Amino acid sequence: MSQNHNKKIQIKYENAINYKPDADSDYFVSDLLQNHLKLRVLRSGSKVWVYDYIYRGKRKRHTFGTLAKERKGNGLTPAQARDLIHSICLTASRA
Repeated sequence: MSQNHNKKIQIKYENAINYKPDADSDYFVSDLLQNHLKLRVLRSGSKVWVYDYIYRGKRKRHTFGTLAKERKGNGLTPAQARDLIHSICLTASRA
């Protein structure tokens, strides 16, 4: 059964590590605090960060990291992913 994740929520590490995969398809969880930031939950159970935006009328999606399996481990926590997207948006607005 497909999960409904159309609503934006504040992605918290404690919740994100427990998002369950959907056997039928990947799904996205949109972050409430940072526009364009989504966590993609793959059918395999892996979780990757995605920068999702519209450029010249076309949707663009760039995967830029995985969800950290531990707070201090490899990968990005939600706070780190937000900081990265925030800096990308600032740089783009100054160009």
